Amino acid sequence: MISNHVIDLSHTLENDMPVYPGSDTPKIEQITSVATHGYAEIRLNMLTHTGTHIDFPAHLIEKGFTVDSAPSGRFYGAGFVIDCRMGKSGKIIRRSFLYQYERKLREADFVLFCTGWSQLWNTPKYNEYFPMLDEEAARYLTTLDLKGVGFDTPSADPVGSKDLTVHHILLGNNIFLIENLTNLGLLVDKSFHFACFPLKIKNGDGSPVRAVGIVGPA
Repeated sequence: MISNHVIDLSHTLENDMPVYPGSDTPKIEQITSVATHGYAEIRLNMLTHTGTHIDFPAHLIEKGFTVDSAPSGRFYGAGFVIDCRMGKSGKIIRRSFLYQYERKLREADFVLFCTGWSQLWNTPKYNEYFPMLDEEAARYLTTLDLKGVGFDTPSADPVGSKDLTVHHILLGNNIFLIENLTNLGLLVDKSFHFACFPLKIKNGDGSPVRAVGIVGPA
């Protein structure tokens, strides 16, 4: 029997949860209950980039590919976590910092940046001055055969950015972005597979996901 250890990397969707500044908070309503109606059902009203989610090229690129056009195999593969906590990389993650991991990066389908920022979830500081890639680091990642790049921060670019440079570089090369991850510290120095399956939304530009790291045999 194969034994895998599954680590949840997703925040819980709930009312009054943190959202990107200026975005609508989700509205989650209990419409029926088992006690009253014999069955329970919840209504979800939220944006596609709520909570732990994927950005698709269609999010920013005209005629970029969408959630429903992506094969399901794009959302699963070998993961690698880069530990950027405690000043190891600084607030700006540079190309020179990534070079030390080049062999591991070339073996990965998904590269996930553990900054430790998820510990600020549900605080006002979560959306302020978080670590991020610079332009050259993002361009370096496009030279690798990656399916996606993930962050335990609210965005790949600063809040309020007009250019969204890192988004455009990665999404423009059909590399997904997975934002608002958590618990990445549990995967540092571990061999694991990463999964981030979205809802199959027609013409979707993004979707909340239940992201997990699977430690053990594939």
